[in-house]
Amino acid sequence: MLVYVPDTTPIESHSWVLDGFMHWNFYLMAPLLAFRHGAALGTEFYSQYSVGWPLFFSVLSRFWSIDFSMVFTTVTLLACTYFMALFFFLQSLTGRSAWALAGLLLALFLQMYCGTQGPLWSYPSSTILRNPFDVFLFWMCLLHARTGNPRYGIGIGLAAGLAVLFGT
Repeated sequence: MLVYVPDTTPIESHSWVLDGFMHWNFYLMAPLLAFRHGAALGTEFYSQYSVGWPLFFSVLSRFWSIDFSMVFTTVTLLACTYFMALFFFLQSLTGRSAWALAGLLLALFLQMYCGTQGPLWSYPSSTILRNPFDVFLFWMCLLHARTGNPRYGIGIGLAAGLAVLFGT
């Protein structure tokens, strides 16, 4: 997939030279370290962007060492998952793979080449990490609208709750 970065060393190097990982430190690493040392996010430590990602990586840190290489690898894999889900959602919405592919390519173009100067992954708040559950929410709404099945309301509630937890 176009989003995956198998070797994160160039992005790490550029992010370090660009701002000394300032964006990643504010977005994830400082809240993660504060939480891992017992601080409550939002009251005892300011988490500007969300509490979801520091909590997510806190769970991962119990199994793997968290460093910038691991973070960049993880978020690019999550972005691949997000864009695959977007394709399947668009395919479900339109009923045509060609339209789904066109929508996916447009979303990839906008995500990868618009809105930032320099490599995209240097600015985590400009990536899909900012709103990772919107496709899931829209898909649940679409399924509920098509079927009228109230069970999809649980998915809508779950997606909305996760969006609040992980969004800004």
